This record gives sequence, structure tokens and C-alpha cells, in this order.
Amino acid sequence: MCGCGRATDRVSFRETMKAAEERLDEATFVRIHRSTIVAIDRIASIQVQDNADYLVTMAGGAKLTSSRGYADRIRGLLR
Repeated sequence: MCGCGRATDRVSFRETMKAAEERLDEATFVRIHRSTIVAIDRIASIQVQDNADYLVTMAGGAKLTSSRGYADRIRGLLR
């Protein structure tokens, strides 16, 4: 089961994250963690952490941690 929406307004649906990721426009959404897909235009800032993870701050103030497995996608946003 996946969830989407704002931190305070989540919507759940029965679909794997992989299936959801494949259906979303890659120019609009990016997967940053095995359980997190975010809208690119809602990212306010990205900070590198000491352990090679990234701290992604969303426009609404939510702070999300990416995992190293998705670091290449985060680096792609920084170019």
C-alpha cells in the first residue's frame, strides 16, 4: 500500500511504490526513498548529510531524508 499527499493530508492506495513511480511523470516526481516519492516543484531545498544521505525540505516545511540508494536521483536534481 502506498500513500501520497502532504504530511498532514495523506492519501493511501493499494499499489506498490514501483508501480506508482512508473505511472508518475519523471519530470514532475522523483523517488527519494524506498517509501517516498515527492513532487519536484515542491522541493524547497536539498542538503547533503554526513552519511551521504540527503535532507530534502519541502515547500510546506516537511523534512524528508533520502537514502543512499536514491542519491543519484537527488544529484540529478542538483544539476
